Amino acid sequence: MKDRLTKTEYLRYLSCPNEFWLKANMPLLFTIEETLEYQHLRQQGYEVERYVKMLERFQANDQIAIDFQRVFQTNQLYARSDAVITDNAAGIIDIYEIKAAASVKPEHLADVAFQKVAAESAGFTVRNCHVITMNGEYVRSGEIDPEQLFIINDVTAEIAGMLEDTEKQISAARIYADSEPAPSLVDYCMDNKLDCHYIKLHFPGLPDYTVFDIAFLKNDKRRDLLSQGIVAITDVPDDFKLSDKQRIQVNAAKSNEIVIDRRKIAERMDAW
Repeated sequence: MKDRLTKTEYLRYLSCPNEFWLKANMPLLFTIEETLEYQHLRQQGYEVERYVKMLERFQANDQIAIDFQRVFQTNQLYARSDAVITDNAAGIIDIYEIKAAASVKPEHLADVAFQKVAAESAGFTVRNCHVITMNGEYVRSGEIDPEQLFIINDVTAEIAGMLEDTEKQISAARIYADSEPAPSLVDYCMDNKLDCHYIKLHFPGLPDYTVFDIAFLKNDKRRDLLSQGIVAITDVPDDFKLSDKQRIQVNAAKSNEIVIDRRKIAERMDAW
């Protein structure tokens, strides 16, 4: 991989190595549609950052400097941090990642870990790492109180424990970008449906309703079907072992008829 590995690309590698490979090697074939939902989430992020900037912690003084959207880069890595506080006397920095979520998620930690590696590779000393999330218990009364709106989570210890693996994953990503992955539905990341640029490129014409849509179908069963060349939900054999609810779903797809269990609906409503 000749170009710098960015934070966005690294997170894409962790999520789907093959989409990461496609973006690195065939960028013209990798496009993300800017849906209304995507635009809304982006604007929501801008609004959250606006309120974060009002926090007392991010008011500069003689002791500290505040930078939003601070860039750290080397010949191989590029990361942009949402907020960075620099201790002017010690010359060390604290990194803050801002998320419009109610809790810290694994992907948030991976995000911050990459930032720390990039910053330290660029010659900075990172003291503490934080993820700012929304306070789900906050109830607005009058004007929004930014100090109550957010929770500042100290994830320094978690990030320290992730650094070695993060560096290995960064190296693996760069190697994977220069590889030639073999297209396979059987080995596809089973936690996602077939909404994948890489899969769509190598397997055009896939049906809209597939075995990935069968509710709560375990990965080993899904691989079993795919290894038999069964992709469409309507091609699932009648003797393939499924739960009662899964079989109802498959049969409904085959018959193309709406299935309504009126007795169950009535029982649920009566329970209300």
